[in-house]
Amino acid sequence: MFSPLIQSVLNAKTLQRVGMGWLAIFVSFFTCLLFSQVMAQPLHLGSSSYWQSGMNYLATSLSDKEANTTHFIAVGDTGSGNANQQAVATAMKLRYATVPYQFVLHLGDIIYPVGNVDKDGERLYTNFYRYWYDEFKVPVWLTLGNHDKIYKHGKPALKFYHMPSYYYKNTMGTIDIFTLDTNKFDAKQQAWLKTGLLESKAKWKLVYGHHPIGTSGEHAREKLVLDLRKTLLPTLKEGKADVYLAGHDHDYERFTPTAESPLLTVVSGGGGAYLRNKSEDRVGSLKFIKAHHYLEGLADDKTLRLQALDIENKPLDCVILKKTPAKLVFQSAAWKTCDQVVVPFVEAIQK
Repeated sequence: MFSPLIQSVLNAKTLQRVGMGWLAIFVSFFTCLLFSQVMAQPLHLGSSSYWQSGMNYLATSLSDKEANTTHFIAVGDTGSGNANQQAVATAMKLRYATVPYQFVLHLGDIIYPVGNVDKDGERLYTNFYRYWYDEFKVPVWLTLGNHDKIYKHGKPALKFYHMPSYYYKNTMGTIDIFTLDTNKFDAKQQAWLKTGLLESKAKWKLVYGHHPIGTSGEHAREKLVLDLRKTLLPTLKEGKADVYLAGHDHDYERFTPTAESPLLTVVSGGGGAYLRNKSEDRVGSLKFIKAHHYLEGLADDKTLRLQALDIENKPLDCVILKKTPAKLVFQSAAWKTCDQVVVPFVEAIQK
């Protein structure tokens, strides 16, 4: 409908009649009209477009993101307040721009040395991760580490971090997430976890706590860790948990599933605290990496992919869990070199 008018405006005689000033007004008007129509359209990258809280988010080909895919990150042992914690925090923030994650897990030891949220909560936690709440508005679920629970038995931390209890359950997409208090894994908590795992109908059952059920790091012979192997591990096995994540040792370590421990077990304590060396060669340890890092997970109906990313967001290690030995749905180049594991446990790592 505007074509005749535009042609008229551009006519030489019309230019002389209306003058160059009016022409500039017309050109500006139509330019603004066209630009406003373009900006009103949703943002797209390839075939991916996501709408959440009134904002457009973009996904890349890292995950070949599809419907029913749940994306999360996890980090542990952060609360140092030093440049290493800042580097990991920055990497996690930048990662959101590439593949927006839907929730965050913190594996404990949030504030050193004694988890005093009244004194250090803003300085050692909020100032580092404010973007989770203010910008991204993603849920953050935490477990208290041994350092966190020193201060008044962790009671102020429950309120500060908006935790419903010391241990609790959440669901996001295809995953049931069980948060544990491994500082005191008593009979009551054990019964709660066992019932929750057995009743869960989720595609994936992910459990996390601060203390590992096995580690080759400094805490390999710690009594609490050895006790958890006798109490927590059988519960995870009976409840057919798929993944157990922990921190405590300041490194990255992945264990291969075995008949005794038929689930993926990962230690991830590289969120900012000083790094530690391996203390022994623990049976089943497949990868041990001394580096600051965090974890990224992607889960759909058939696969759960987990990778460790360093402070430059470069992969350190990755693994794919499959519910059946069938050919993977995901064949993204970013995941082709990952180890593949069939769960429930069938045999050792399949290359």
